Amino acid sequence: MKVYDHELENWFRLRTEIKAPALTSKQLSLIDLKAKSLLKQTQSHIILHNFQSVCLILTLLITDIFVFSLEGTFGLMTMTFMHGFILYSLTVYTMHEGAGHKRIILGSSFFIKKLAFIVNNVSRLFFADPTFYARNHPSHHQHLASKEDKAFTQLVDPKRIFKSMLPGAGIFEFNDYKIHSGDDWTLSKIASLVIGLLYSSLLLLVAHKNHNPIHLVLILLIVSPWISFTLDRLRESTEHLMMRSDDLPEAREIGNSFWGYLIGGGPWGQPCHLSHHFAPALPWYQQLRLSAYIKEVLTADQRSYFFVGDGLIDYPKMFFSLMKQNSAIFRGQA
Repeated sequence: MKVYDHELENWFRLRTEIKAPALTSKQLSLIDLKAKSLLKQTQSHIILHNFQSVCLILTLLITDIFVFSLEGTFGLMTMTFMHGFILYSLTVYTMHEGAGHKRIILGSSFFIKKLAFIVNNVSRLFFADPTFYARNHPSHHQHLASKEDKAFTQLVDPKRIFKSMLPGAGIFEFNDYKIHSGDDWTLSKIASLVIGLLYSSLLLLVAHKNHNPIHLVLILLIVSPWISFTLDRLRESTEHLMMRSDDLPEAREIGNSFWGYLIGGGPWGQPCHLSHHFAPALPWYQQLRLSAYIKEVLTADQRSYFFVGDGLIDYPKMFFSLMKQNSAIFRGQA
């Protein structure tokens, strides 16, 4: 993801003007103890953790293949939206927690290492480049909200956000607001292209008897990826935009809600980004528990700052408010 000087300059100026609620040392201590307790629980049940991880990935892949066997107009619509969501869900899960953090498959035996390699590369089925992501993602945790952050989204030019939500934005070079793949054609990116085309061909083979092949190609290469990438851009344009804090990581929590699971790519995706930044070693199901605990520990004012509301209109209301503020900051600038 490219980071532009005018975005950084605007952010460093704006950051001094944002008033973030402070946390007490007791609150921070309670959250830290809870995170350590949840990590200890995970480490004591590694086999169960690995088993559920594999079951989850297989379930999503089997579901993806199954929906392409559905017939009729309803089947075509179902496969379009389901494939788009599963594409996004599996990519954000296996690329982020897998390639980025190595938290999906835990252990050090020969078999476990091979299994982890396969799991951490599942996103290649959907044209993502986990090698590129793994190389760039650590900077996002080590240098969050700084010029060294290679996934800087604290303040993004609204024109870039708009372009990222156009059809084909995840593939074509007119969009540089993305993190799943770089612009250079490396061997890793070529491998993802080949594997992605093979998987798309499998889905085409499953569905071709029931649907027009041209419609299927459009779904596989344009429409479903557009749905997937739009959800991804909505999420990443929400998690950090105009967030600052002197106590907690500068991230926003969509949380355990309808919008959290949709925009986050399922509960195993990234609905709880603040919790993830606070304890990146935690797997997704423990992030959900930490998120609920943080919400209990925070005061009402603190929750309204760090958390998106659970109501059906709370996320859209917050998103459009952020976009309005963001546009006002960049209005008139080159």
